[in-house]
This record gives sequence, structure tokens and C-alpha cells, in this order.
Amino acid sequence: MPDRYRLEISNRDQSFSFALEKEVGLGRQLTPAEPIGKLYAHTGSGENRIAVAPFSEVRVSRRQLVLRPVTGGIMVVNPSTNPIFLDGVAELAPSDQHLCTRETQILFGPGRAYKAHVWLEKSESFDLHTLPHEPPRPGKAKADQASDVLAQLELTGDSSAIRTKLTSLIDVLQQATTSGDFLSRAARSVVELTGLDSAQVLFLEEGQWRVGAEHHREETTAQIGFSASRRLLARMLADQRTVWSEGMGLLAGDFSQAGVMAVVCAPICSKSGDIIGALYGDRQSAFGAKQTIGPSEAMFVEALAYVISVGLERQYQEKEAVEQRFRFEQFFGRELADQLSANPEMLTGKEALVTILIADIRSFSAASERLGASMTLQWIQDTLDELTKIVMHYGGVVDYVGDAVIAMWGAPVEQPDQAKRACQAALEMQVALGPLNTRWTSQIEMETQLAIGIHTGMAQVGNIGSHRKFKYGALGHTVNLASRVQGATKHLRTSLLITKATHDALGSGFLTRRIGSVQVINIEEPVEVYELRLVDDERSRMLCQLYEKALGEFEDQQFRRAARTLGDYIPNYEDDGPSHILLWRAVNGLVQPAEVFDPAWTLAGK
Repeated sequence: MPDRYRLEISNRDQSFSFALEKEVGLGRQLTPAEPIGKLYAHTGSGENRIAVAPFSEVRVSRRQLVLRPVTGGIMVVNPSTNPIFLDGVAELAPSDQHLCTRETQILFGPGRAYKAHVWLEKSESFDLHTLPHEPPRPGKAKADQASDVLAQLELTGDSSAIRTKLTSLIDVLQQATTSGDFLSRAARSVVELTGLDSAQVLFLEEGQWRVGAEHHREETTAQIGFSASRRLLARMLADQRTVWSEGMGLLAGDFSQAGVMAVVCAPICSKSGDIIGALYGDRQSAFGAKQTIGPSEAMFVEALAYVISVGLERQYQEKEAVEQRFRFEQFFGRELADQLSANPEMLTGKEALVTILIADIRSFSAASERLGASMTLQWIQDTLDELTKIVMHYGGVVDYVGDAVIAMWGAPVEQPDQAKRACQAALEMQVALGPLNTRWTSQIEMETQLAIGIHTGMAQVGNIGSHRKFKYGALGHTVNLASRVQGATKHLRTSLLITKATHDALGSGFLTRRIGSVQVINIEEPVEVYELRLVDDERSRMLCQLYEKALGEFEDQQFRRAARTLGDYIPNYEDDGPSHILLWRAVNGLVQPAEVFDPAWTLAGK
């Protein structure tokens, strides 16, 4: 077998390994789009190139050095104006070249931060074999049963024996995938099932190999410092295949552990097919013991690596499911979060009929000024916790903007009674203010009050956050109008307003009164609003009748009659804000009649 050269390149962040079979040039990117750490043929220059530094790293030349396999070694050429250093000492000046006949380390760039490591793999000391097929990856087939794995892999040998071994390992992994000792149990099972002397589960992180778990048949192997071969791992990465050495004698090179006769290394792949780790094992010299590794054993180790890949994928999926459920429960009730975890496609963006409730804490700035930062945080958390529990109790989706709660019904699942749910939640929020004020009034020296607006209409619903931060909600006119109606409560001196659309969808069982039409900022058409009353008793019903009688008179431009109706009952309802506002408007209609009367009241602000 001819000599085989290897090249390992490392920069500040990563390392890359290649088989060095022909001339290759190293340098910084020719363009920002050129991939770093990949061997490719550059059509413009006609040479094989590997970009090792980013385009912005001007202290590395675009053509920093050339490596050329020749008889007897590797010729290192410096075509750049920057020096390079061989083994960190000898300087190779611009336009010079040097024949490397042994393993050499080449340093270049600022602070000699870039390294090219070349060595000669001689066949008599490093005779490796590679399986011809790509390693399997999770997701293409199940690994719940030995038959599923056998169907996925190209295994040879006694299938019944292989099935028995795989069944044993799969049983271990199915019990351990959610436990902390999953990898340790996997490594131990690999040694026991294959007859290897040592096994390691390795992970590739930012170009470096990290040991995830290891197991040794003899304790002395661990004590003398077992370490995986860098060259074998580099070969596995370069070929993207399972590699092994049959083992006809003690291995030389970087197989530093004493007595290593044969080695095998199988990729552990992610669902996308990327190599994220390796299952690495060896056999060591022992009198009368089998010291070789053959193709069938390499295939079986690959099967074990595949089963470990599936176990890791399950761990990842379970972790994602837990995190996703946690994210869902921030916005949805527990029952709905369960449905969405099982059917996440329900969250796909769509247009839907929804009811939006916006509840804002009144006089928040004044209260927070009295409380200070720490106590304000406790107060707002206590208040928002209470409001959130109410929204989720009635099956709503919850979000927050500052000190305001934005709740939605009708999505992601349809809710025919969405208006009723929203109004029930709004009334219960007002009830919850009692206990909240018991806890906080003495500290903030004022009562906590809410301003609530509700509107029902079509909206675009879905993830209104980002790919990094999930946030389910609604966008569009319906949300804007709900916000404006919430703001109108301040002008109408009430605490809970709903639009006509919500009122019409509400049905019976609620006490409401029509407040009138208002023209709100940035909404083209006037909106008719209703007050939703918390207390439904004879006194409240009488107030609603008297007010709506006066409102009808006002809208008929009978301002004197409307003022008389209001004046007669207001002494009995002195705390009713909408009645005082309507009386003021009726008097203005008498004193300063408009040229063109418009019953809609144009609000001065949000």
C-alpha cells in the first residue's frame, strides 16, 4: 500500500482534517461566501484550495502556503509575503520552499494562531479500512427493535447472534435514555457485546473531541490513560465512514496506549446526517485472545453507534418536548399545552375569528414611584399572576406588554363561546382586585384598578415572536381596536368596555349597557361600545335603563330632555362616570350646538 499523507488544519475556533493526495493551497477566504475548512477546486485559479481564515483576516494571505506531495515527503511552498514557521522555529521566508520528510507543524498568521499539521501515515503502521456505505442516522428508520436496526444496516454474519446482541443493547438504551447514566451504560454494553477491551463515546464540539463516557474491561487500562487516536478520528471525519484496523501487530503512531492491536471508530450522526460524535474502541494484546477486528465486527460497532445515535436523538427530542411544553404553558393552559405539544401544526399562522381582551393596570407609574423597584416587581408579579390564572382558567392565550395583559380566545383552537369566556374572565379579574388590594393598598397607598377593553373580530394569529423566542398571539385591526377600547375607559370614566361585535356574540346572562359611539385615534370608523357590569341587581339594571333612555334622547338631539333625565337620576348614582360624561355632552349640545351633529364622541387621546 502506498504512503498516505494526512493534513490537519486548525484556527482559533475549529480544526479540520483531510487526506492529502494532491497539491493544495491554504489561505484566507477569496470572498466572504467561500466556505472555511472545506477542500474544493477553485475554477478561477485552477487549484485545490482550503480557506482557513475569514476574509477580514488581512494578516493571512489569500494564498498563504502550498502543500505539494512529492517523492519522499511534502513540499511546503510560501508564495505569500508573510512568513510561516515550521515546527514553530524554522522560518520559511516568502518565495521559499522546504521538503518535509517527517511529521511537521506549520504555523502562520497573527500570533501564529493558524496551524497546518502534516504527517505521513505508513501502511505498515497505520493500515486502515473503511466501510463502503454511509453511516446510518436517526430518523430514517426506527431503532425500537433489533429487526428495525437490522433493516437499516448492511450487516453480515450470523444474523441471529447479531439480533441477540442488538436486543440486549436496545433494552439497555430504552431503559436509560432519560437517565443520567445513559452513555456510561452504553459504553459498558459495547465492551460486553463486542469483546472490545475499551470503548469510548466521544463528542465533537467546536472541532475538539470530548469524552462523553468510557468503559474498560480491565481497570488498568483506564489507569494508564486510554486515549483515542487523533489520526483515526481524523480519517473517520475525512471519509465520513466507519474505519478500522484489522490488527496484525502492535499499532504505532499516536496509539500511545500500550498493547493496542486493533481499533475501530464508527460515526455517531445527528438526524441531519452530521457527525456529532464517535463510538471508538480497541482490542489489546492478551495471550490466547482474539486480537483482530474484521469487517463484520466493524459493521456491528456501526450498528451500536447507530443505536446510541437514536438514544441521543430521543434525549434531545424529550428535552425539546419539555422545553416546548414549558414555552407553551407560558401562553396556554395546561390542557391546551398538551394538545399543542402533540400537534404543533395547530400553531401554524392563519386568519381566525378571535376575541381580544386587554387589561391595563391604572396609575402604574404613580404606584411604582411609591414602592421602589424591588417592591414594584413583587406587586406587578402578584397582580399579573392573578390575571394570568384567570385567563388560563377560561381557556385563553396570555401575553404581556409592560404592565398590561393581552389575552386571546378563538385560537389556536376554535372556541364558539369565545366572547362569553372573555367576558367571564374580565368580570373575574375585577373580583380578584379585592384580595389584591387587601395585600397591597397599605403599601402603595392606593387601590389597584384595571382598565379592560374587549373586541371580537378577524385577526392573523400565530407566532408573532421570532425563531429564537416563541410568542403566540394576534396581529391586525382587531388587536388595535381592543387596545383603543381599553384606552376609552379612561375618557368614559369606567373600567370595562366591550365592542358591539363582542356584545352581539355574547348571548344572555350578562348585564350590559350601551354607552354610545366613540371615535378613537387611528381607527377610521366610530365604534359602538358597551359597558359590562360586574353587579347584576335591581339598582344596576335601573341605572342601565335610565342611562340608555338618556342616551337615546341625546342621539335624537333632544339635549334638554336628555339633561333632565340624567339630572333626575345622577344624585342616586353619583359615582357613575358615563352618566356624568353624557350630561356634560348634553349641556354642551345646548350651549354650543354643532353645525353638523355627530353622536360619536371623538376622544382626545388613546
